[in-house]
Amino acid sequence: MERMTRVTLFRDAGVRPMLFRPIPAGRFLMGSRGEGSDEEPRHWVTISPPRAADGRVREDLPAFWMMDTPVTQAQVALWTGSDEYRHWLGTDGAKHGISVRHSNYFEGEGDFPDRPADSVSWWESMAFCSWILEHAPERESVREALGLEPELTLRGRLPTEAQWEYACRAGTTTEYHTGDGKAALAEAGWYDGNSGGTTHPVGERMPNDFGLFDMSA
Repeated sequence: MERMTRVTLFRDAGVRPMLFRPIPAGRFLMGSRGEGSDEEPRHWVTISPPRAADGRVREDLPAFWMMDTPVTQAQVALWTGSDEYRHWLGTDGAKHGISVRHSNYFEGEGDFPDRPADSVSWWESMAFCSWILEHAPERESVREALGLEPELTLRGRLPTEAQWEYACRAGTTTEYHTGDGKAALAEAGWYDGNSGGTTHPVGERMPNDFGLFDMSA
């Protein structure tokens, strides 16, 4: 079977589809090159492929899949407008002290549906990641297309710190996947020197070699 290069969820939901890219297993040098003491010393980290239910390493599968842009305000609103979110808010949300939405998008100023979601807690983010794969219309077709065994769990979650940095670097060793310095940063993402003090729609800067956008925003 030809390896899939993308997985798309919520194609017909009226929002920017959620496109996921395969991130291959590999090894990279994690940490700072002297810019941050809390990220030193640099050290080698291995990102391993998944294992089957019987413990076999599935070298034919990517290490993990990652959405190609930050989650947008409209995408997160799919969840916050659902019955599942209201139930979550009254159970786990209440447990973590979450009772209202804080994003401007959810307060009636919905002019920026394709800008990154803001003011979303870690708990909400984890719950949202789980909800995506539980409720995406394409869930079962994705499982079949990926060739997953019935016992192999398909689940969504936030990446670990190591997975995020590995995906961000995409095989590069420079400050940003576009190179070093502020000129390279301006090509890779938005920052105080080129953003005009506001957020921007996702996916407008240069993607890295894994096909991911805005990792250095």
